[in-house]
Amino acid sequence: MAADCRQRVYRAATSRPGVAGIERSGRCALETGRNSPCLCLTLCGQPNMAWAKPISGDAMTTHSTQRDGARDFDFLFGHWHIANRRLVRRLQGCTEWESFDAASTAHPLPGGIGNFDEFNPGSWRAGFIGMSLRIFNPATQLWSIYWLENQTGGLDASGCLQAPVVGRFVDGIGIFECDDMLDGRKIRVRYTWSNITADSARWEQAMSDDSGQSWECNWVMEMSRRSQGKQ
Repeated sequence: MAADCRQRVYRAATSRPGVAGIERSGRCALETGRNSPCLCLTLCGQPNMAWAKPISGDAMTTHSTQRDGARDFDFLFGHWHIANRRLVRRLQGCTEWESFDAASTAHPLPGGIGNFDEFNPGSWRAGFIGMSLRIFNPATQLWSIYWLENQTGGLDASGCLQAPVVGRFVDGIGIFECDDMLDGRKIRVRYTWSNITADSARWEQAMSDDSGQSWECNWVMEMSRRSQGKQ
């Protein structure tokens, strides 16, 4: 287990400047102890983005004219088995990992709004259920990913949805980021989708406490498609 329990640090060279905000596939919310600024959804569907660090208009225009990312998560629809490896403590020099299985099913939202999935980790945490809500913005070509779960609802103390990770896919790799809080200190969170095929995908979560100069990977999900009804 020593090799499996090593700490992976991503250097700044792997970062993608200009991508702001990320799914809480989101699952960043688990045990981050955050009290980050909320992103409130209004009845008109317009979020309050005053807290965010948006991608520049030039960058948005360049990418939006190249391709339409509205269907980038279509690969996820259906039923999945997930093999999880999760660092026990984050940004503390921890080398202890826990492993567990989970089941997930992803569904499209009407009208191309986005999609959602549920995350059921079985015996890992008794009764725990999570859900990722992914919303696509056609104007910016960016995805906003919210993490909800049945212990807090995914809400902060004021009743607002917690801030999403925001980003896009480039050359088959999805990078989604946001600012967050961990144990009273500011951090940066990154989700990475990679190794995507018709029947498999990889998701990773990493955190940085030095403004993205270095990254610690703390959660890896290896996903394999399963038949309906199988766990």
